[in-house]
Amino acid sequence: MRHALYSAIKTHETLHSSITWDFTSKQWIQQIEPLNDEGFSLVIDKFSDYHNNIEDLVQGEYALGIHDVAHGRMVRLHIVSKSNQNAKDKDELIPGDIIIFNIRHEAIDGTSVSILFDTLKQAYSSTEEPMINPNSIRYLDYMLYLQQCDLSSSFAYWNEQMVSFNFARHFNRIPIDRP
Repeated sequence: MRHALYSAIKTHETLHSSITWDFTSKQWIQQIEPLNDEGFSLVIDKFSDYHNNIEDLVQGEYALGIHDVAHGRMVRLHIVSKSNQNAKDKDELIPGDIIIFNIRHEAIDGTSVSILFDTLKQAYSSTEEPMINPNSIRYLDYMLYLQQCDLSSSFAYWNEQMVSFNFARHFNRIPIDRP
């Protein structure tokens, strides 16, 4: 699984992009980071530690600071293993293992989930790198395109939609990563 996830992150640049605040321009800056290591956080636990507390395990994934967005760490893989295999050697899954993907919202959306899982499936079942259509639009191409677009009508639309939005009522239900 480790190899498959690395291949998917390497293939999809948005999964190893960083997001930082530029105090000079007062804008969020997103850039693709080089993959100097696996590009994700990996946690492997024994199933016996959690078999009665799966809900606690999932709630723990909401913990503050588990992603390092300033350095392109957008993905966390948490495997709860039924086997007694050494964690460093754990690259194959067995029936009953629990896999939790925790991916920052800036890096994935509803459409991208199926693309990511297709890439993972391809990489997990093969020793070769996933095949990507060379003519497909890359994340960087899309971001450059957006920078050229006039988004004023989009901003106006969302500003109008948010005028009557009750933030206080909704924000107390949303998990946040900063107090």
